[in-house]
Amino acid sequence: MARKQRHQNSHGHTSKQLAEQQSPMVKTAMEYHRSGHLDQALIIYEQAYSVDPENAEINYLLAVLNNQLQNLERAHKYIDKAISINNRNGPFYCALAETYRQQHDFLPAITTLKKAISLDNHSVEPHIMLGMIYKSMDRLDDATNAYQAALVIDSNIAEIHNNLGNVYRNKNDFERTIKAYKKAIEIDNRFAGAHHNLGCYLLETGDPYNALSFLRNASQLQADNSLFTADLANCLGQVVVTETDERLRDDLIRCMQLDRVDGGTLAKNVNVFLKQFTPLGKLIGEIEKDIFNPLSPETYQLLVDPLFLLYLEREQICDPELEKILSTSRKIILEMSVLESHSIGPNIERFLSALALQCFLNEYIYIENESERSKLKILEERIHENIQGNSEQLCVVLVYACYRPLYTLHLDNSLMDLVSSSAEASSREVFKRQIKEPLTENELKQNIKQLTSITGEMSSIVQAQYEQNPYPRWLYCDHPQSTSLADYLYSLFPASERGNNNLPDRVNILVAGCGTGLQPIRDARRFLHENITAIDLSMNSLAYAKRKATEMGLENIEFMQADIMNLKDYNNRFDFIESFGVLHHLEDPLAGWKVLCRLLKKNGVMRLGLYSEHARKAIVATRRYIQQQGFTDNLEGIRLCRQAIFALAEHDPVRSVTDSPDFYSVSECRDLIFHVNEHRLTLVQVADYIKQLNLEFLGFEFPDFHTIRKYQECYPEDKQALNLELWDAYEQANPETFASQYVFWCKKIED
Repeated sequence: MARKQRHQNSHGHTSKQLAEQQSPMVKTAMEYHRSGHLDQALIIYEQAYSVDPENAEINYLLAVLNNQLQNLERAHKYIDKAISINNRNGPFYCALAETYRQQHDFLPAITTLKKAISLDNHSVEPHIMLGMIYKSMDRLDDATNAYQAALVIDSNIAEIHNNLGNVYRNKNDFERTIKAYKKAIEIDNRFAGAHHNLGCYLLETGDPYNALSFLRNASQLQADNSLFTADLANCLGQVVVTETDERLRDDLIRCMQLDRVDGGTLAKNVNVFLKQFTPLGKLIGEIEKDIFNPLSPETYQLLVDPLFLLYLEREQICDPELEKILSTSRKIILEMSVLESHSIGPNIERFLSALALQCFLNEYIYIENESERSKLKILEERIHENIQGNSEQLCVVLVYACYRPLYTLHLDNSLMDLVSSSAEASSREVFKRQIKEPLTENELKQNIKQLTSITGEMSSIVQAQYEQNPYPRWLYCDHPQSTSLADYLYSLFPASERGNNNLPDRVNILVAGCGTGLQPIRDARRFLHENITAIDLSMNSLAYAKRKATEMGLENIEFMQADIMNLKDYNNRFDFIESFGVLHHLEDPLAGWKVLCRLLKKNGVMRLGLYSEHARKAIVATRRYIQQQGFTDNLEGIRLCRQAIFALAEHDPVRSVTDSPDFYSVSECRDLIFHVNEHRLTLVQVADYIKQLNLEFLGFEFPDFHTIRKYQECYPEDKQALNLELWDAYEQANPETFASQYVFWCKKIED
């Protein structure tokens, strides 16, 4: 990321020099401009213009400001006028070039900057701008030369070294990239962008430990920059926690609080930190010795650890031992809450609300016995009989919310008000998630269109599963920087030629099998697009997706109920189709893939996720075990099955499924090991399907670069990593490579 361009009146004239030449009115506007109060600056500049419209500098300043506000037509008008008044001023041409640059009109921008250089070859700004434009055009040698020319004029500008590092990064020149970023930091240690760039580059190249300090610096220097915090979270997800560090606790808390961070990124290290480097870990031993009491003052203080509470509220717990702490705490608090002689008191509201949020998030997957069920009935009766409207009554309601969603309790208005108006934010969140959001989803279902009927027997069976358990339940997701699909593909596959993809800047997107909306929402944030159509079999999943999209202000995603197999007569065509984790649940995956190919425009691209035969051997063994043991796929059957698997020996291959995050919520566990229909493929089969469908394989998508590097060490002859036969051999030797799915891109080369 390049640092934000300096205030453009630094082109040739400093702000001070300009201010000395201008009226008090313009000086005031420049102060507003310099301090970032752009609207106020614009008003005063325009007033000054109305007094003196032939003042070249005022026209220039208005052009600079309108460029910043992306009012490009107005910027063009003002700078053209400034140049017509004075055509010997280099900074004026730089401002015009900036207008061209923002319009992606690069050739006139280059010509204009060369004019600026001819007028004043001692100014660094036109050289810096040339470097930025050449980099945007992938003319990396020209960009290097432009930045080197700027360094000849002034080698002590951090921005130039940082931008040069970005060019070397695109050239895959590791040593020069590192050197350039470090030089930028040496010149200006508070340059957050350079710390961020160096951290991200070290992370990309497999060095998360050294990356961490630079990404931490960037996040601290710009605490309000959510992108920097999100990248810090990504790094934290890749390091292995080996020692206690209070900075790490602070990092984890800051990242977990950010709505654009997927908490799953951090879950593993939060688990490790809590269990190994806080006293929380000792509670596991107390449970085993049957001396655990969650309401004892000492124990309760451990349960309200701020990081633990945040984890409970925002991300499902994916750890058997922490699950044991939570399920045992729930059971003991329930027992105490129904004793006539005992009051659970209002002081545990904070933990209870967090636990209620966790249980709702995992869809009440924790095992419960008959004693708990009978006590829960007593609790329900007491809630309705003793409407006291105090904080102790609120805690009793929260105990219920740890076992069943509050919308099943049919609270009267006074109790509803008690929960929704609590002074504790997490209790208000319980009301929001367990009452308000389900009601919203029921309302949204009424307005979701049905694009096709659902007629096939297998489609109906799969639909029923996801109506019962919309998948997945999620709260927060990453918020990637918006880019064109073409540029995104180039970032994934740098060896490809960006100019040959023939994709429009703004694409029409189909997400086939959108579930609860995570993929179309990510696509809406990531890609410049015209329209997004998102379809799914399950109306309950679509309602969840629609609610989340509405909450995030994404109104241009059209959610519709449809069966992929009934889209044969659908007339729309798309530039990009995504079907992630869907085709392998169809009765005939190839037939479904063919339908999607028909909907893809020529030169359009697809992103697919398909199950691997080699990677899912443990899942196959688990499905066989479930069948042999006779576990059913309802809530009670899933609970009993999980307890049986937890009890298996550590070396049992079936027990390895407990390592999957999907094992820790009802919908995800059902999808993982109880799905009604699942196909698995090998890469030899995938290659055959791609050939049958006349598609071009573009490459695999991995969360980092480690797998590609390992593969290319084994098969250096496959420089672009596109040989699926070699990948099949690699996977057989490394069966965990595609543990989640084969995630890959392909292109339609002809209709």
